[in-house]
Amino acid sequence: MSQSIVVDPSLEKLRSLVARAREQLSEAQSEYMREKVRVAAMQAELFKLVREEYQRRDTLRLLLHSRRAQLAALRCGQPEEVERAESHYQHEKRRVERDYEATASEFSGRRKLEPKQKVEIGRLWKELVKLYHPDRFSREPDKLDTYHKLTAAINKAKEAGDLTILREIADDPHAFIARQGWTELDLAEEQELTQLQRLHAALLFEITAVLDSLALLRASEDFQLCQRCDADPEGLAGIAASLAAQLRAECEALETEAVAIAREIAVARTAPVRPAT
Repeated sequence: MSQSIVVDPSLEKLRSLVARAREQLSEAQSEYMREKVRVAAMQAELFKLVREEYQRRDTLRLLLHSRRAQLAALRCGQPEEVERAESHYQHEKRRVERDYEATASEFSGRRKLEPKQKVEIGRLWKELVKLYHPDRFSREPDKLDTYHKLTAAINKAKEAGDLTILREIADDPHAFIARQGWTELDLAEEQELTQLQRLHAALLFEITAVLDSLALLRASEDFQLCQRCDADPEGLAGIAASLAAQLRAECEALETEAVAIAREIAVARTAPVRPAT
C-alpha cells in the first residue's frame, strides 16, 4: 500500500510566489535591458556623427582653463605654477583622447545581429537572469562576489550582442565560472521554508529596483531623444547636424577667449614681476 506524500501548504504557496516573482523580475529586467540597448544604439550612432565636435569642445575647455591658471600665476609672480598648469593641461588632453578612443572602441565593439540572433540572445538572457539570485549567497561574501561578476558578464554580453558568451554561460555555467577563476557557486534550488521566504523578499526588492531604474531611464534626455528618432528615422541626422552646429559655435567662442588670454599671457610675461603676497 503506497503512502501519500504530505506537502506543507505554506511551502507550496511560497514556491508559487517565488516562481511568480522570478517571472516578474525577468519581465522587468528584460524590458529595462531592451530600452537600455535601444538608447545605447542611438548614443553610438550620435557619437559617431558628432564625436569630432565634442572632443574639440572638451579639449578647448581644458586649454582655456589652463591659460586662465597660467595668467593668474604670472600676475601673482608664480612662474612655477605656469609650468604646472601647462603640464596639467597636456596630461588632461591625453586623458580626453584616451576616453574618446575607449568610447569609440566600446561602441564599435557592439555586434550587428540577425533577427534570429536577437531572438536567441533575448531568450538566453531571460533564462539566465531568472536562474541566478544573490539571496542564495548572502551569507557567503566570496560567492556573492561571484554572483555579481556572473550577472555583470550576462548583462554585458546582452548589451554587446555577444551570443557566444551567453551560449557559453547557458551551456555550462560551472565551467565558465571556473575559467574566470571565480569562487564556485552551488546552483541547486533551495527548498527550505526560511530560504524561500528570504528569496521571495529579495526578489521583490530587486523588482522594485529594476522598475525604478527603468523609470529613471525613461525620464532621461537620451531616452526622449531616442523616442524622437524612432518616430522619425531621418531625425537622428538632423539632430546630429543641429548639435554639431551648436558645438562648433561653442568651440569658436572658446577659441576666441583662449586667443585673447594668450595675448594677455604674452604681455604678462614681459611685465615686471609682482611679488607674491
